[in-house]
Parts: sequence; structure tokens; C-alpha cells
Amino acid sequence: MIEIYLLEQLDAFRRCGTLSKAAEELHISQPALSRSMKKLEEKMGLSLFDRDNRKIALNKTGELTAEYARGILEEERKMIAHVTDFDRSLRVITLGACASLPITHLMPLLQQYFPEKSILAETADDKTLITRLKNRSSQLVVLHELPSDKSLFCQRYLHEQLYISLPKDSPLSGRSSVSMEDLKGLNILVHRYSGFWLDICRENLPNANLLIQDNMEALAELVGASSLPVFNSSVMLEAGYVPANRVNLPVTDEYASVDYYITCLVSEKKKYSSLFKAVRAEMTKKNLTDFHF
Repeated sequence: MIEIYLLEQLDAFRRCGTLSKAAEELHISQPALSRSMKKLEEKMGLSLFDRDNRKIALNKTGELTAEYARGILEEERKMIAHVTDFDRSLRVITLGACASLPITHLMPLLQQYFPEKSILAETADDKTLITRLKNRSSQLVVLHELPSDKSLFCQRYLHEQLYISLPKDSPLSGRSSVSMEDLKGLNILVHRYSGFWLDICRENLPNANLLIQDNMEALAELVGASSLPVFNSSVMLEAGYVPANRVNLPVTDEYASVDYYITCLVSEKKKYSSLFKAVRAEMTKKNLTDFHF
């Protein structure tokens, strides 16, 4: 049997091209690396190198062996990553989401239905979330666009409309709604961890000055102490975040209204059936009952 370290050293030599450079990368001496390459040849019963007084180079057989070594090392890496993720999934549920609000909304349900597991959360864009779901570094993700991938099970569970919270003396406060066009050129407060909402605002308000705040408490203080507009949402308003002495107007652009989809692999659907059932029950109360397989 050929030890993995010999394949690692062969791969390093293939990439570096010389014993000295490979030894430097591996943090071993050049004589030690030379002995390892001779040991590998003895293990295989083959000559892998052309040698002269000045240098050593892979021969044709050595090049083929190095290609196989690289493949074996890659498979080893994949095995370790996959087994590590599997072991982690036995103890941890990682929830990825396209914005921080769905995490806040779902965390109590996950803690209720999976009390034996630790819940970790992270935010990313939809594409990255799907990749993490497929490589099993996340077990559940929340997307704001319904994917067409049939290997994914998606449950619609939350609708959110973007709002703008304005001081009562704002020229726009007498309206019933606004568009992004109406907000161009304004200085507007926004939370950094709004996920895709922040991207939407940046894309559609190129002339506005978005005053991005890292801390929600600091944001709330600024809202209370200033007349600056701040982005809000229907879900935040329902949760009781209604800034004093302000009017809250919906933003009517099509992209300012989204549905969230809690998503897992189809193969994992049964594992999270209690969560999906609870989500469907909540949707039924709100008369939002459609879901997608």
C-alpha cells in the first residue's frame, strides 16, 4: 500500500518542477524528499523519474502516476469534507438565508422542532446558498427566488414588501405609496445585513446616498434622533417596528415585493417535515397555502 504522504510529495514535485521548490513548499529537506521519491518507486516497482547529475524530472510513467496521485488526493479531500459535513449535520443545522430577517423568523421554529441540535445561521446570495445546500455545508436555506432545480424542495412561507419610513413633514408623506424613482437623491438609512434588499437599493438608487449602519440599535437611535428616511418592510411593521412620528409607505416597484422560500434537498425533505408542516400551518392562517415540490 502506498502512503498518502508519498502521493502528496509527488504531487508537490509535479506542481513545483524541482526538488528544491517542492521541498520548500512541503517544509522538509531536499534529501528527505529525494528519499521519499525513491521509496515511492520501490513501492510501485517502477521508475518514475529521469535522473542526471544536475536534475530530476518525471518520465512518462511518472507523469501518469502524478496524474493519478492528484486524483486520489482530490478524492481524499472530498471524502474528508463530505464526512465532516455529514458528522456536523448529525449535531448541527446550518440555516443559510438571503437576508437576516428570515433567520430571525425561522430560528424559534428550528429550536422548537430540533431542540437536540445547535442552530447556526449565515447570509449569502441565492446562488451561493444553493451551492452550499448541494454540497451539504448548509441543511436549510431561504431563497427569495423560486429555483427550477428539481433536486430541491421549496416551501413558500413568507411575503415581504419593502417600505420607506418618512418623517411626517416629508414632501412624500402625503402619498399612499412611493416608487424608487421618488427616492432618488435622498439620504436614506439602511441596515447593512438586509441581504439582497441592500443590493436592490444600490442597483435602483444610484444617485441616493445610502447611509449603511452595521448595528440595529444604532440604526434605531438615528431614526429616533433624525429626520432621515429609513427602509422598513411589511414584516418589520407587523412585528411592531413602527418608528414614532413617521409615516410608512410601500415601495411599489415590482422588485420591492418578494416571497421567501425555505428550501432543502428533496432527499432531506422527510427529515425536516415537522418544520415544513409548521410553516404550512402558519401560511394557512394567512391564506397563503401554495407550495412547490
